[in-house]
Amino acid sequence: MPHRPLAVHPARPAGGTGIVMLNMGGPSNLEEVEDFLLELFADRELLRLPLQDYLGPFIARRRAPKIRKLYEAIGGGSPILRWTRLQGEGMCSRLDQLSPRRRRTASTWPSATPAPTPRWRWRRWRRTA
Repeated sequence: MPHRPLAVHPARPAGGTGIVMLNMGGPSNLEEVEDFLLELFADRELLRLPLQDYLGPFIARRRAPKIRKLYEAIGGGSPILRWTRLQGEGMCSRLDQLSPRRRRTASTWPSATPAPTPRWRWRRWRRTA
C-alpha cells in the first residue's frame, strides 16, 4: 500500500498560526515551593541582588514557609499552568473558528522557571538520599 501523508484538514493550506504563551511559572505542589523560590531568586534576568549567590537563597528559604501556606490556601500549587493552557486552547479554538480554511492553530506554554530542572532534581535527590 502506498504511503499517505497525514493531514490535519485537507482543505487548509500548509501555513498555520502558532501561539506561544509565556509566564513566570510556579510550583505545581507544596514540595516545589522552596525550589521554585530558589530558582526565582537565583535568576539574574529576573532579579538582581547584591551578593545574590548568598542573599537569594537566604531570602528564598526564609520566605518559603509563608509562601507555602499561601499556595496551600489556593489548593496546594500554582494554578498558572492550568490557566495558561486554557487560555491558549481558547485562543486556538477562536482563531480556528474565525478562519476555518487556515491550517489549525497550535499553542504551547513554556514557563520562565520550569520545574523540574536538572538542578531541582539534584536538590530533591540529595534531600531524599
